[in-house]
Amino acid sequence: MPIIKNMGSFGLTEEMNNYSRIVIEKPFGKDLNSAKKLDAELHAHLSENQIYRIDHYLGKETVQNIMMMRFANIVFEPIWNYKYIDHVQITVSEKLGIGNRVGYFDQTGLLRDMFQNHILQLLTLIAMEPLLL
Repeated sequence: MPIIKNMGSFGLTEEMNNYSRIVIEKPFGKDLNSAKKLDAELHAHLSENQIYRIDHYLGKETVQNIMMMRFANIVFEPIWNYKYIDHVQITVSEKLGIGNRVGYFDQTGLLRDMFQNHILQLLTLIAMEPLLL
């Protein structure tokens, strides 16, 4: 990660008088060993609270709509729990093919990208209990 290394060498990752954060989008390595290597490279210049690992899918409009309907809607929020929901079905239906993403899917794999990340993220958003403050 030359960018992180250079930012660190110029003091841009220090938090003495500034607010430094880095956002890393998945995939975060190709396997456990490469993910650990990337993590070590990041931690050479940043503390854990400066590192945000994200998936672009959580920013998509459909996912945002689920979160708004779930947590900001006083009609649905109280009944969106195990007492009232019998089952959940998640359908992955894209009108677009893999198009120019062939190289990405050849490296990452469609199952790893869609199931391991996106579908499980949706399931987590749907199934999680809201925090009680």
